[in-house]
Amino acid sequence: YKNIYPKYAEYFSKATDKLSSMYYTKESYDKLYPGYGSSYINFYGGAGFLFEQASSRGHVQETNTIPLTFAFTIRNQFTAALTTVKASLAEKTSLLKMRKEFYRVAKEQAAKSAVKGYLFGDANDETRTRAFIDILLLHEIEVYEAGNNSADGKSYYVPTGQNNYIMVRSVFEKQITYIDSSFYDASVWSLVHAYNLPHTEIKTSFTAGKKITALPAQQIFTVEKSNYAYVMSNTDYNTHKAIYHLQKSGVIVQSAFRPFTAMVGGSNKKFGYGSIVISVQQQKISPDSLFKSVSDASKQTGISIYSLNTGFSSGGIDLGSGYVRTLIKPEVVLIIGTGVAATEAGEIWHLLDQRLQMPITKLDILNFGRADLKRYNTMIIVSGNYTLIDKAATDKIKAWVQNGNTMITIKTGTEWAIKNGFTKEKLLPVDSAKGTPARQNFDMAVHIEGAKAMGGSIFRVDLDTTHPIGFGFTNRKVSVYRNGLTFLQPSVNAYSTVSQYTADPLVGGYIHSTTLKKLKNSASILVGGEGTGRVIMFSDNPNFRGTWYGTNKLFLNAVFYGGNINIPQVIVGEKETREQD
Repeated sequence: YKNIYPKYAEYFSKATDKLSSMYYTKESYDKLYPGYGSSYINFYGGAGFLFEQASSRGHVQETNTIPLTFAFTIRNQFTAALTTVKASLAEKTSLLKMRKEFYRVAKEQAAKSAVKGYLFGDANDETRTRAFIDILLLHEIEVYEAGNNSADGKSYYVPTGQNNYIMVRSVFEKQITYIDSSFYDASVWSLVHAYNLPHTEIKTSFTAGKKITALPAQQIFTVEKSNYAYVMSNTDYNTHKAIYHLQKSGVIVQSAFRPFTAMVGGSNKKFGYGSIVISVQQQKISPDSLFKSVSDASKQTGISIYSLNTGFSSGGIDLGSGYVRTLIKPEVVLIIGTGVAATEAGEIWHLLDQRLQMPITKLDILNFGRADLKRYNTMIIVSGNYTLIDKAATDKIKAWVQNGNTMITIKTGTEWAIKNGFTKEKLLPVDSAKGTPARQNFDMAVHIEGAKAMGGSIFRVDLDTTHPIGFGFTNRKVSVYRNGLTFLQPSVNAYSTVSQYTADPLVGGYIHSTTLKKLKNSASILVGGEGTGRVIMFSDNPNFRGTWYGTNKLFLNAVFYGGNINIPQVIVGEKETREQD
């Protein structure tokens, strides 16, 4: 920043000045987040440069000065690219010196660090653990088996003493010291929290096992044919992929809404809330076809599916219990188009289409009035401006929800649903504190108000793991990513606040003190009952940029278990009545 960037600026300004193009620097962007190509290279000892060119939105667009043409935008970017090559050749010696110095300093920092490595892994979720290892190897981070330090043989170790120490810190550290309060985007990017993986800082000597040079092979489990039932836990990331594969094959899939313990291979095995139960007798397909579908699902997802020869459990509910409920195959419609947040919609489309191989309908908001909603049982409303949905269309959706269907809303989509009366749940009220604020200079507004924005930070919530939205989670404390200002009041129904921010929620990143005050103890996920249907409301985006493996399950549970969620009615007794009065 003191030498290379100012030097390159000389080349860029000279080339751009020749074009008479206006430009600015050092105002809008930062290099804190490694997700950009222009900042990623900095984590490996290089220099990256970002050139943001205003789009012509076609061949020509009017501006407040002269028309902006497509040719003009291409000329600017082409010139910037050639200038980068020219400057890099001229400054080759300085670049090599910088890279050598980068790794020297990184090595010194690693040696001085109190943290000698990180132990991670989730024995209950091989898929999510493997996905995390895959991303580490992709970024050339050294990973080792934990060896004798792993009780279950499914833990892994990343030492800090390695060449890419800076990226190791970025992946595992949850908080850093900030010298600014305005951010272009994310103010933290701790991947281990994005994957919600159990992990521990190691501050003493550690004897690691074998170095991992390729992604460990997925386990292959051979399903034994059963004449009674098949069961599987739902803690693995691929659970919903397995469910959908079975459902599209004509299998009737059920879920245990209470835990049970079954005899598997001569020993007791516990199955938690939401575990999958597949009866052999209660099917419309033959036992042989069922066995083939179950075996295929296990192979495709890497999930162990067990055969049982009795419905009598050694603990918890039996398989014939009323708490074992049939899951409805989701028929999903996702609203897209004008005013709808394309990135959030795209994240959901990618998640369902690519990771689950599950087709959905993407309904353009301009065609909503002609849509036959009877084809669907699940509707997804992401962030956006939904003024194009008029009262007639709004009433149409309300009737559809009240008829037993599920609407899932995210961030400002949740705000829209609440403001338009889809649910009785409420947003946190705007601070109405009286008094005249202190007078400020006009040019300080961008700094003072900008500091209140939520660029992106990580927070901790308390999740009800007995609720269908929380099925498959083994820890109530879950890390979530927030980059919006949607704040939900906890429900007046004691059972409807599925997830709630803790009293001390910040895990990592920047947040303004006034925003933190509103966030504490607010609701993260609410479920409101409407008629025989329900509205599942997220205050945050659980599918952020396709990276948040740790919270995808919350969204997928809403899709697959949503149709089975009924809101308990609270019976108010005398004591509660007196307290409310």
